[in-house]
Amino acid sequence: MTSATVGRALAAALLLCATTLSAQGAVALQGYGYPPGQLTVRAATSGGGLGEFDQAASLNPASLLNWGVAGAYLQYSPERRTTSVAGVNSTATVARFPLFSIGLPAGAKYAFGISSSTLLERNYSTTTTDRQVIRFDSVTTTSLTTARGAMNLIQFGGAMQVTPWLRVGTALGLVTGENRVKSERSIQPDSGVRVDTVSYGTITEQSTATFGGSALSVGVEIAPAKKLSIAASARLGFRMRADFNDSTELRGDVPNRAGAAVRWEVGGSNIALRYNWEGWSSMKGLGGASAGVFDTREIGIGTEVPGPKVPGGQMLIRLGVRNRGLPYGVSGRQPKENIFGGGLGFPIGFGRAQIDLGLERASRNVPGLPSVKENGTIVSFGFRLRT
Repeated sequence: MTSATVGRALAAALLLCATTLSAQGAVALQGYGYPPGQLTVRAATSGGGLGEFDQAASLNPASLLNWGVAGAYLQYSPERRTTSVAGVNSTATVARFPLFSIGLPAGAKYAFGISSSTLLERNYSTTTTDRQVIRFDSVTTTSLTTARGAMNLIQFGGAMQVTPWLRVGTALGLVTGENRVKSERSIQPDSGVRVDTVSYGTITEQSTATFGGSALSVGVEIAPAKKLSIAASARLGFRMRADFNDSTELRGDVPNRAGAAVRWEVGGSNIALRYNWEGWSSMKGLGGASAGVFDTREIGIGTEVPGPKVPGGQMLIRLGVRNRGLPYGVSGRQPKENIFGGGLGFPIGFGRAQIDLGLERASRNVPGLPSVKENGTIVSFGFRLRT
């Protein structure tokens, strides 16, 4: 085995050593992290069904024509997560800014946009303590492990109205981001009389991975009937690399993706059904394959109905449910996630802006490991501006 191969293995092991369930205590953060889904608050709280039609999302470039006028969107979605392993609970709060987008129409038939969305995110901190006896001394060992990072997709897209019932779009995507893992272990002698005079220092290990890759997305939106719309999109991922500590390089592919949705308008309400597939297994070359890297499938259904009128326009009420798998495994098994959510949309500024509020409850489990369970509460805030 060459020294380069050894270095590559050590770097990957160091980066991913903290991703075991015992170390970080989270089902959703295995491997390179949790996929928020590239969904706006509106789409997420309606079961993901409106994701293929929402112009602020990063899924279907054909939906850029739905901006109508120039606009921008920003989202904040913190999660409060509780993980139970064999009856032992741990709780953490994670802050996320999963989506930002800008739309710019060019006449009645064309629109352009730029967006930044989170493909995977991993942010956590764990502390463990252990009391030991070393050379007649009683000492306490404290280990602190922190991970901070995300893998983001930046897209530049355009859309065209081909016919009154057909829209098409395409987007070029760049994958960027980094993942930082730091582990510190300190040894402190207990108070009291010491037998020897040995002093203990702090052991620190750190690894940083930076990501780079590219992808091409295409999308279509069809209106075969006045109240019926069908949308579909796909992402073709190209080569992706991860550089560890500026010296070790691993290679994989940006995951491919394909999704389709149907929207039916009934009396001013939207009912939408969506299916989505994502080929995360193409990232096996970047590490984490020992715990399992899986392709994921998601199905969701939801509705958006008009609510009471408020100053500035019509309030919207949303409700939906989603079911999907997660890309990184626990002990070689793929975690499953069920999400139930709802939300409200409030127009402000006489329709020039909208505030979206969402509340989702995520339940995660690992088939074959009944003692491992996780629940997350996601509170989302989205701000949509139209000029």
